[in-house]
Amino acid sequence: MINLKLKKELKPERISIFDWARDILPNDQELYDLVKRVFWQRARQAWFSKFSTPIIEKAELFERALWKSTEVITKNELFKFEANWEELALRPELTLWMCRAYTENMLSQDPQPLMFYSFDKVFRNIKWEKKIREFNQFWMEVFWEVDPWIDAQLIQLWWQIIWDLKVNKWVKLKLNSVWSHKTRKKFYRFCVDYFEWKRRVLCPSCQDKIETQPWRIFDCKEEDCQI
Repeated sequence: MINLKLKKELKPERISIFDWARDILPNDQELYDLVKRVFWQRARQAWFSKFSTPIIEKAELFERALWKSTEVITKNELFKFEANWEELALRPELTLWMCRAYTENMLSQDPQPLMFYSFDKVFRNIKWEKKIREFNQFWMEVFWEVDPWIDAQLIQLWWQIIWDLKVNKWVKLKLNSVWSHKTRKKFYRFCVDYFEWKRRVLCPSCQDKIETQPWRIFDCKEEDCQI
C-alpha cells in the first residue's frame, strides 16, 4: 500500500506547450510547406536571395534612438530576457536584423543593389492580449536602391503570390501616392493639423505620434481612436 502511494505521488506531470506557440502537425504541414514553396519560387524568380538571421539578438539593437518611435518599442512589444548579464530579445520583425547582418558582414562592398528575402519566425509581447505572439513572417528587403521601380516590382510580386495561393478574392489592392516626394510633406502637415484638433480624444500613444508619425494613428486598435 505504501509503495503504491509513493508511486502515485511521484508520477510526473504532463508538460504542455506554451499557449502562444503552435505545433505544425502532419495535417497542416502540407499547406505550410505549400505557402513557403510559393514564396520561395516567386522570390527566386525575381532574383532575391535567401537571408537568415538568429532568432535572438542583443536588445540594445532595437532600442537605439532610430527605432524608439516604432510601435514595437512604444507599445513595449519587444520580448526581452537576461542571460549571462546581457539583455537579449527575440526578434519582433526581420528588417532591423537584416540591417545588422548587412553592416556587420560588410555586404556594402558587394555589387549593389542587394535583394534579400526571408521566411522566419518572429515574436511579439502583446500586452493587451497578456501573452506572447509567435508567427511566421515572409519579408523582402532591397539595399541601396531608391528608384520607385522597386516599389512597383514588390507590389507586383506580392500580388502574384496572392494569386498563386488562390486567396485573391479575399484581398483588395489599393495604391496611393502618400509617400511620393511631392505629396509626403503635404500629407504629413494635413494629418498633424487634423489630429491636433482631436488630441483630447486620442489615447496617450496616439497623442505622442501626432508630431512624429501621424499616419500611424490610423493603425490604432483603441475604440475611441478608431471612431
